[in-house]
Amino acid sequence: MAASHFNWLIMADPLNRAMLLGDDAIPAAAALRRHVAEGVRVFLAAYGTRPSGKRQVKAARRSRRRSRA
Repeated sequence: MAASHFNWLIMADPLNRAMLLGDDAIPAAAALRRHVAEGVRVFLAAYGTRPSGKRQVKAARRSRRRSRA
């Protein structure tokens, strides 16, 4: 079940846009990267584990940097 949730968190929106609105609705690469990063964040919030201590701080910093890109 988790794999299916992950797949659709990542694929649903871009796939629907392309199928329903055509090629012009396909997001740019940067928008796709942001969408994927957010999907991964949501998936890990639901299924993942949190690192402890210093690892948690480093992971949070990496996540913030990636979301700004």
